[in-house]
Amino acid sequence: EFINYRGLATASQTYITTLAFIAFLSSVKFIQILRFNRRISVLNATLQTASHYLTGFFVMFLVLLVAFVQFAYVVFGPTLSQFRCIVSTFDTLVSLILGRFDYNLLDGENTILGPTYCMCFSIIVTFILVNMFICIIIESQATVRRQRANLRNKYDIIDFMIEQFKIWIGVGDESSGRRQAT
Repeated sequence: EFINYRGLATASQTYITTLAFIAFLSSVKFIQILRFNRRISVLNATLQTASHYLTGFFVMFLVLLVAFVQFAYVVFGPTLSQFRCIVSTFDTLVSLILGRFDYNLLDGENTILGPTYCMCFSIIVTFILVNMFICIIIESQATVRRQRANLRNKYDIIDFMIEQFKIWIGVGDESSGRRQAT
């Protein structure tokens, strides 16, 4: 008798995806808790500064990736099992980005189109798009560092706590504590 485990597999995949999403949200919440740390503060400001540019970049990246996925699916899908459906084609291209791909597979399938496709994908995605991403992050970090160069360090938690303690026992100046807290 055939026992169908498809429902169980779907439930397991949903559970794993939910756990991954919760772990992501927990990490974001943890970063918010660490806002008094100088480095985390710079990271947060860098991501906020770069968010507009990164949104446009990820849209462009997604469009190019979908175009490469569709091309590989149409050209290599009928003959290669790694390109048999859109999802496996996407997975194969992500493996190509990470360098875990068998180049000889494409070369053996089509001696002209396989290497040309692999070279174009590698050049456009790996060299151009990844370098654009790095440039956006570096430029945003430089902007944040220039903006914060003249600011007093208000993110040192120890100084903050000492000032608050001094105010609490009546030794410190209350106006300096308010300036630090804001």
